[in-house]
Amino acid sequence: MGPITQIIYYFIIINFLSLRDIEIIKVYNYSILIFNLLPIYPLDGGKLINILLSYIFSYKNSYIITMIISFIISILILFISITNTFNLTFNLFLMISLIITKLIEEYRKRKYYFNKFKLERFLKNYKFKRIKTINNVDNMMRDKRHLIKINHKYYTEKEVLRKRYDLQK
Repeated sequence: MGPITQIIYYFIIINFLSLRDIEIIKVYNYSILIFNLLPIYPLDGGKLINILLSYIFSYKNSYIITMIISFIISILILFISITNTFNLTFNLFLMISLIITKLIEEYRKRKYYFNKFKLERFLKNYKFKRIKTINNVDNMMRDKRHLIKINHKYYTEKEVLRKRYDLQK
């Protein structure tokens, strides 16, 4: 919702400020909007990349690929801010450093997030229209119901997750 809020905020502000102030607000607003849409995970652009990748890859793999893309983009921006090629400020260096710190923290929590995803799939009764056959719960995807093939038998994701969490019906 960050980019949408930024756009709404911009249209509200331009109606209450003088012409000179509007130019300053435009620069700040566009800067924040573009920065927020960078494909770096804690930012909205990174979350959009993750959602798009989840249509192609499993939940687990889309998260890992998003983290890799985020690290690469962050390191590139950090390198540019250090070399000062585009006359970027120290503030950008600090922001990207904090984002890299957050990325490392998020990557360390990847197993927690995946377990949370599986537990949520088990506990909630989602009604997905598409069914996908997989061989392992690590291949589970968003927006799909799964049949899991184990030893030439098919099980629903609920049955497999029930065994995994050792819960009775």
